[in-house]
Amino acid sequence: MAINPDLKLLRKKIDALLAECRPDRYTVRDSIADEALIQDDDSDSDEESDQTTWLDVIAERVEDLIPEAELRRRYARREVGLREGRSTRRANDFLREIARSGQLPLGWLDLKDFPVAIVTRDVRPGERPRIREERVALRAMTPLDFKTFANEERRRAAVDFASRNASCEGAEWIAERMTMDRASRFDAWARGQTLSD
Repeated sequence: MAINPDLKLLRKKIDALLAECRPDRYTVRDSIADEALIQDDDSDSDEESDQTTWLDVIAERVEDLIPEAELRRRYARREVGLREGRSTRRANDFLREIARSGQLPLGWLDLKDFPVAIVTRDVRPGERPRIREERVALRAMTPLDFKTFANEERRRAAVDFASRNASCEGAEWIAERMTMDRASRFDAWARGQTLSD
């Protein structure tokens, strides 16, 4: 599907405004650590963060560039996608609860219609792997579906761990060099590195 040229321009404008308006530091969520681990990313909380104010300013500056019908369609699609994503997380929470308790939780039948993301990888020698992702309602899952889900989640967890670990190593590398150079901010330190090369 080709991207609408107007949408490309809108995205460029948003990127430019984000770069221009982004504060050096802002709060995304302020909560107790244990609550942050169990809280949904898209919870319906009415709490405002520092992020809300400056992002709203940018949204107001670009909203006239979006045709009303397109805006309604995108909003509806986004809301449907968010709800489906939330349903998928509920199914994953259900599986974690079973792992913690070792039994089906009370009310488990209420979740039978929630989907689980199943990724199937077909790897053949000399060919690019074929990857198929589908959502399967808990009610229709087979033992093979559950095993396939578990294998993919373990693979993704390993990739995520490696990626996060690499980010940590990069951050520590920069912190060590900034400390050695007695630099207090990254932008000044990086400019100094560019000039010394």
